[in-house]
Amino acid sequence: MLKNIFKKIPKIKGVPISDVKQYFHQRPCSTLEYFCAAPFKSMLFIQNGDVKVCHYNRGMSIGNYPKMSLIEIWNGAALNRIQDGIKSGDLSQGCFDCRNFLLKKNYESVPASRYDFLAKFKPEEGYPVMLDFQLTNTCNLECIMCSGEYSSSIRKNREKGKAYHEPWDNAFIEQLKNFIPHIKAASFTGGEPFASEIYFSIWNLIKKINPSIDIFVSTNATILNDKIKEILQSLKFNFTISIDSVVKETYETIRKNACFETTMQNISWIENYCKTNNRSFSIKACIIKNNFQEIPEFINFWNDKNCVVYPKLVWFPPYLSIRKLSQDELKYISNYYENFKFSENTNIQKGNIRFFKGICSQINEWTGENRESPKNKLTFFSTKELKEMLIKNISDYINSHDEIKEKELFYKKEIEEIICCEKDEVNLKNALLNFINISPSSIIAEIDRNTPEKLKERFKAAGKE
Repeated sequence: MLKNIFKKIPKIKGVPISDVKQYFHQRPCSTLEYFCAAPFKSMLFIQNGDVKVCHYNRGMSIGNYPKMSLIEIWNGAALNRIQDGIKSGDLSQGCFDCRNFLLKKNYESVPASRYDFLAKFKPEEGYPVMLDFQLTNTCNLECIMCSGEYSSSIRKNREKGKAYHEPWDNAFIEQLKNFIPHIKAASFTGGEPFASEIYFSIWNLIKKINPSIDIFVSTNATILNDKIKEILQSLKFNFTISIDSVVKETYETIRKNACFETTMQNISWIENYCKTNNRSFSIKACIIKNNFQEIPEFINFWNDKNCVVYPKLVWFPPYLSIRKLSQDELKYISNYYENFKFSENTNIQKGNIRFFKGICSQINEWTGENRESPKNKLTFFSTKELKEMLIKNISDYINSHDEIKEKELFYKKEIEEIICCEKDEVNLKNALLNFINISPSSIIAEIDRNTPEKLKERFKAAGKE
């Protein structure tokens, strides 16, 4: 039967067919029409007004609000190009993360699978089936691995910067009234969704127009008051909780401004809400230098509750990423992780372990990097040489991809301006060393996605050790 199903799957350009088959083998048959459902069924609104098809295609916008109306964006040429690419197996329209995970055989981490659930929804003509909101960086926490891009508190207190402009206004809410009757799901991330007034406006609109849809929210679970509980009882909320440790000291070190006891109490209430109302409940955790030794026990803690866990290796900021550890330290982590014994009695537990094995594969790849090779002795180069090297890497990548060649001068100018923002010589060199180790496709995607101001903040953060 699988052989017949695979006849429907287009080849993925640049990816061995064996990897594509292995990836599709573990996915529900109902999702096999195309490689990814997102471009055909969802819209993602991000803070600066850009609209994307998903959280992982960071480079390609399908429009911008308020320059275009929502209906113009959904019916626009930019979305059609991405759809055509997916139909033909061409992931060059910004779908670089998915292609990279396929090539690394890390099938559990391929972002396209996050949108598999959309396959069960048949879209009504002219409208998506899901709206994805990442409208604001409003947040009460100042997590050590986060930045002002996702936390207004960090933007104000750590970065000492002006609040970012957010274009979402009453006219946006009015346009949503035309889409909400047709959608089957809506997703909310932040910032902290329950600290955002505009999200409550959208939830109240959904409550009036289409209260039967599934709502997915990613929250730090630090805020749970009567106002929140009232809206939860009115709509079908599903939860992903962001928490990185179940050890008080570690948790409060990472999640600055949070109280461990309050968070765990709130999580218990939310977990009971989800069980009582038959809603999904999952955990998302960042793996950094501060908590990597706790991660296996952390997974077992949630395994005992039969709860889905998504651990994620942090790459940025570099000084918190375990990738910066020595080879011996990475070997220790790899051995410790791979020899740990987990509960594997349920399908959820088994799924958690498969996902964790994808994390182990990435750590093994880092462990296998030859730290003594000339490529990894970049510290001997001057800042001028490193700058030239970074720009050359970007240029070489652009010249090998016809779809972005015309923007070469734009990207080079942006990179040069970003580099010039750091005046401290030591921090500049560290930032250049870290950026050289980031794939050019990711750098270009961030230039397309973010404002110059945000990119400069990231570059400065990459220079810290």
